[in-house]
Amino acid sequence: MKNLLPLLLLLASCGTTRVMAVGGKSDFDSGLDPASEQSTGGLEVSNGPKGGGLGFEVGARYGNGSGTESGTRITSESYEYYAGARYEWRLDNWSPFISTGLTELTVRGRQQGSSSAHDSNLGYYAAVGTDYHFGGGWHFGGSVRRTIDQNISFLGNGVSADAWQYLLRFGYAF
Repeated sequence: MKNLLPLLLLLASCGTTRVMAVGGKSDFDSGLDPASEQSTGGLEVSNGPKGGGLGFEVGARYGNGSGTESGTRITSESYEYYAGARYEWRLDNWSPFISTGLTELTVRGRQQGSSSAHDSNLGYYAAVGTDYHFGGGWHFGGSVRRTIDQNISFLGNGVSADAWQYLLRFGYAF
């Protein structure tokens, strides 16, 4: 954490920096069935001009899900790292935003009674959302994201791992 402090101070001097905990649900395309619905959580940092405008965001998320198919339990885990451009408007206590960028997705699948396998793929994402500022730099909000062009091998099958993500956000801006 000590190594991140100079970077966070530099970002703070360039506008508004937000550090947010995010959590919610990822609905992957049916290629990950029966484990295509995952609970997900992570951390996001964004920066932009104080009054709104063009900035950037970076983040990391972890998700997991499970299900049963033909009597066999299947679990999946996902690790996502992303970075992109973010445009934010400032309307009183509200900050609606749109963002787009690159996302690296790693998915690990495990079938009951066999070993696990994982695969990674670089794709794209787009998101919309809004945050409500309720005082002292604190904010709460929500967003919807779509990952695009995420093709992986899941338990030996080539599948689409594109996902819709529905997220709640809580954080601090400085």
